[in-house]
Amino acid sequence: MRLVHEAYKTFTLVNKTVVWMETVEWAATDMCAPFDDTRAVTKSEYKGYVETLNLGVNKFENEEVEGYKLLDFRENLWLHSTSILMALLTLRDEYPGVGIVDPSYHDFAAMTQKRSVA
Repeated sequence: MRLVHEAYKTFTLVNKTVVWMETVEWAATDMCAPFDDTRAVTKSEYKGYVETLNLGVNKFENEEVEGYKLLDFRENLWLHSTSILMALLTLRDEYPGVGIVDPSYHDFAAMTQKRSVA
């Protein structure tokens, strides 16, 4: 029963994201470099990405990411470290001149901890 409840919550997040995508509006001129390369992507294409997103666990480099956590990129929701890290890794892969630091690096006080995370 727990799995059914978790699946329901996850599908609810997908639905909320799709509904938000249908109602949100932004001007193409608001997109600045380097993100202006997405101007030609339509709302229906974005909705297709969301509706076909693997909501389970995905392996991305050394991170295991639950796909539904990426649905926080909507409205004015608070982003958790998973969302931020995935965005940073995607930017790094897309733009070779971009370097990243894991957000959890900041939480460690001791230099030995920081070195092991870095």
